[in-house]
Amino acid sequence: MDFSSAGKNTLLWVAAKSGGDRWLAGSSWRRDRLVILCYHGVSAWDEHQWNPDLYISPGKLEERLQFLKSRGYTVLPLADAVERLQKGSLPRRAVAITFDDGFADYATTAWPLLKRYQVPATVYLTTYYSLRQLPIFRLACYYLLYLARNRMLEASAILGVDRPVSLASAQQRRELADLWQAKADAEGFSAAQKDEMVQHLAERLGLEYAALKKRRILHLMRPEEVTALARDGADIQLHTHRHRMPQDSALVTREIIDNRKALHEMTGYEATHLCYPNGEYHREQLDLLERLNVHSATTTVRGIATSKSHRLLLPRQLDNQHHTLSQFESWLSGIDEFVPKRTRP
Repeated sequence: MDFSSAGKNTLLWVAAKSGGDRWLAGSSWRRDRLVILCYHGVSAWDEHQWNPDLYISPGKLEERLQFLKSRGYTVLPLADAVERLQKGSLPRRAVAITFDDGFADYATTAWPLLKRYQVPATVYLTTYYSLRQLPIFRLACYYLLYLARNRMLEASAILGVDRPVSLASAQQRRELADLWQAKADAEGFSAAQKDEMVQHLAERLGLEYAALKKRRILHLMRPEEVTALARDGADIQLHTHRHRMPQDSALVTREIIDNRKALHEMTGYEATHLCYPNGEYHREQLDLLERLNVHSATTTVRGIATSKSHRLLLPRQLDNQHHTLSQFESWLSGIDEFVPKRTRP
């Protein structure tokens, strides 16, 4: 069924006005279910304007935390939430909160807000860029192009651009960033080589790359920041070492082992909960993950988890700058489960 966004929002508004959302949130049906919220970055500057799919503003995140408190939702630590989901012992209005990747803004912006509202959360950290402290390559290219969106990118053999290109189109900017990621992958660029390419791009665009790096936009948390957070009670878990989930079992094993080892050195404990990078997983590897002592794994499949959900294929609700408070409320109450979904190709 093809159901428009406007039509869905109208139904959610009617449900909220009639009190249906609050009734469902407190029902026995909802009590048997766990909403796992997913976030990525929290803006330190203008990131939510550049990439509202990936970032949320601090103000909007605080609005979410206030709503959870005011409506009586119980936010559980992820490990506790998964265990109680499997046992059928969830409290009413159960929620867990997760952050993917481990951007530097988690330590500087998200964690202080979570502490202020006394809300637990899990951050899944990919450790390769945490250890190297360079901006994530593709995102850095994409962000630089956004900053120069009113300019032209001149031809460059290094960048594989043979003519001037207008940067006014967001689609054009994405395609260029994808092109350079593919080039770096195909040629086996090291982290240093990728950073040199970003530096060259910044120079071609007339941007101050050193200033961008100083602001730590698109950096992941430093190891010492992760250590400090863990001592302060933060939960840091697996997101693979190199942010990839290969089909080859040996490579997946290496990703989990390298990620876990690096996290252990930072936190002092063994990480046993995983988030699939880019939501990519392979069902034939679930037994392997069990043997690797992975207790739960979250996907980017939208939905609400039940006791019948496979604990290595847990759905989440992906929140970001685009979503309204009524949409957020519909996920929490469970009303979203009853609204026809728009057909996707």
